[in-house]
Amino acid sequence: LKHRSRPTLPSTGLPCPEPAAMDSQEAQNQIAQMISFIASEAQDRASEIQKKGEEEFSIEVHRLITEQKEKIRGTYEKKSKMIETQY
Repeated sequence: LKHRSRPTLPSTGLPCPEPAAMDSQEAQNQIAQMISFIASEAQDRASEIQKKGEEEFSIEVHRLITEQKEKIRGTYEKKSKMIETQY
C-alpha cells in the first residue's frame, strides 16, 4: 500500500492539522446545535413565506374589491341614464 501524504496549507506549505477527535457527547451536542440552527432557519423562512402570502392575499382582495366596485358603479350609471332617458 502506498502511504498517502496529508494535505498541506497553501499559505505555509505545512501539513494540515489532524482533526480533533470528538467524544460521543461532544458529537451529540454539536449535532443538536446544528439541528437547532437548521430548525430556526426553517422557521424564519416559513415566517417569511407566510408573511409574503398574506401580503399577496391582501393585495389581491383589494384588487378584486376595487374591480367589483367599478363594475357596480358602471352598472348603476347605466341604469341611471336609462331612467333619465325614459322621462
